[in-house]
Amino acid sequence: MKQYATGSFSAEELLKKLVDQAWFEEDLRESCNPLYMYQEEGKTSGDTVWLYSTTRKTYVSMKLNFSIAPIEDIREEHSDNNVMCLICHDVYLIPYDNIRCVGYN
Repeated sequence: MKQYATGSFSAEELLKKLVDQAWFEEDLRESCNPLYMYQEEGKTSGDTVWLYSTTRKTYVSMKLNFSIAPIEDIREEHSDNNVMCLICHDVYLIPYDNIRCVGYN
């Protein structure tokens, strides 16, 4: 079979690779990540919270019900009880007690 670019697969090789269960399971394991939300006790979904942005060096007002992506390992002990998290395109310090795992992707 004719190859059009260096390193490209033939149709048979590509089909075998797609059907290979080990390849599929490896990709599935890599894409399965926990999802986290910010939750603060006593607050409801329209309330506002003030979070410290490490890039802006100031506090930013945010409405509740947003997802977060921890940058640091949240299983480790943090001396100041804050975890660096990504919200949209900005990094914030989130109190450890306000991070809730809501499930897996």
